[in-house]
Amino acid sequence: MELIFFLLYLIVIYPINQFIKKSNYLPSQTGESHQNFLGKKNIPLSGGFFIVIFITYLTHENFYLYLSFIVFYLLGISSDKKYIISPKVRFILQMMFILLFVNFFEIRIFDLRNDYLSSLLENNIISIVFIVLCFLVLINGSNFIDGLNGLQIGYYLIILIILFKNFFLSFTNINTTEFIYLTIILFYLLVLNFNEKLFLGDSGSYTLSLFTGYFLVLVYNNNQNISPFFIALLLWYPCFENLFSILRKFTFNKSPLKPDNKHLHQLIYVYLKIQFRLKKNLANNISSIMINFFNLIFISIASLHYKHTFIQLVMILLFSLIYIYLYIRILKIISKKS
Repeated sequence: MELIFFLLYLIVIYPINQFIKKSNYLPSQTGESHQNFLGKKNIPLSGGFFIVIFITYLTHENFYLYLSFIVFYLLGISSDKKYIISPKVRFILQMMFILLFVNFFEIRIFDLRNDYLSSLLENNIISIVFIVLCFLVLINGSNFIDGLNGLQIGYYLIILIILFKNFFLSFTNINTTEFIYLTIILFYLLVLNFNEKLFLGDSGSYTLSLFTGYFLVLVYNNNQNISPFFIALLLWYPCFENLFSILRKFTFNKSPLKPDNKHLHQLIYVYLKIQFRLKKNLANNISSIMINFFNLIFISIASLHYKHTFIQLVMILLFSLIYIYLYIRILKIISKKS
């Protein structure tokens, strides 16, 4: 029965996506600066729809859990449809939802491999604030990196494959078959995304990052042999993208909630386009592949030492330093050429 559902679902994704495109219900109209990185216009923000449907299937035994993913998806839809325009209102709604989500499902991280930090998390209020902030940084960081074809979907595919490779699925309520189905569907969406047939939109970005974050907390809490900083490293790219963006905007007296087109992946795209005179779509795809290849190397090395906190911290620091160096270096080159 599972196989029949999966095959039918895989078959109907493309025609449903074409129907959504023709109906013009979810046109890609969020962020005009983002559109400058694309080769085509009016691409449907339908990726989230296909993701939330399958997540609902994966979590169908827990009504309140799959309802939570649907509600958060709808929050993303309200942003995609421009029902919520204010970044402040959107952030407040995110925070309220995440607060309810982590409290209802008692999502916590208590052990940070440091006696002092772990003792702080024994305080319920501090523990709740910490996990809420983690989810907020992850979700908004994931939304930031959804600026190139295949970048976000490809990144989360890397995480899922690394988890499968290290047999971490046994610590979750998702079986191997369901995991393989999810991976295949995300890969198919990745192909469609690379070919600009669909985008995730805020709805897809919110849903995919919330599910992955919840999934990884589940993995860690059920296997204390894993360093919590390995989980942090798995999610470090979108998280650091967000943290660095906040710092960068504060430095130039800009609101951290206001979007711009100065993220690293966008600078790499501009560099490739100027330096090698590439077309938009080609520069977009190559930038995405380069960044995720870099992420794959870091995550693969870290996965070999998932028990060792010191190594994970070194990898996180090294990633951050390389990111900052590349950002400054590429920005200088672009500034000279423009």
